[in-house]
Amino acid sequence: MNNYRNEILNEFIDRYEKSSYYKGKSEKPRKISIVLHKKFPEYGHSFHYEETNELENIAFQLQSQGFVEFSKKSILGDRELILNQEENCLDRIYKELKRVPVKEKIIHYVKLLDQYHEEAFIKDFVDEMKKRAIHQQSLLPYLKVYDENDLENVMKILKGMIDQKDEISFRRFSEKVLGDTKKLEKYKNKIVLD
Repeated sequence: MNNYRNEILNEFIDRYEKSSYYKGKSEKPRKISIVLHKKFPEYGHSFHYEETNELENIAFQLQSQGFVEFSKKSILGDRELILNQEENCLDRIYKELKRVPVKEKIIHYVKLLDQYHEEAFIKDFVDEMKKRAIHQQSLLPYLKVYDENDLENVMKILKGMIDQKDEISFRRFSEKVLGDTKKLEKYKNKIVLD
């Protein structure tokens, strides 16, 4: 069975977190809506009665909980849901989805980056990653977004590069720094730029 409710709520939160209002670039939130027949092509077709009925029930549940309102032209088969962007409503949606808001992930990730007090190019790298994280810019190709293990491994590699004085094979370096002869291969595109 399809979990339409989670799909709808997750899409709303994804769009909300990408909005200029969420990122602090706009003073007023813009309308965030989902037109059900565009998201779920089976919705509104008579031969998909069960899906249509289920989506209608979910839409009315979400409305009664205050998560969404219907647009003025919203009718069966052409239902448009508009996200309620009040803070208490969004908090309830995050809680239901068991999602951590991006802003909290950023704060946690910046704190992790702050733990690395390194010299030379590593300090510049950490400062650049912090700046990108704070401004919600992409950390790729250098780091996976908010992935603590990835950050730890990249920092081990960078520290290992500074500490390595003698020439060493790629596989030996991988084993020395990451404890696995093949693990460094996964990070090659992050540390070797063409």
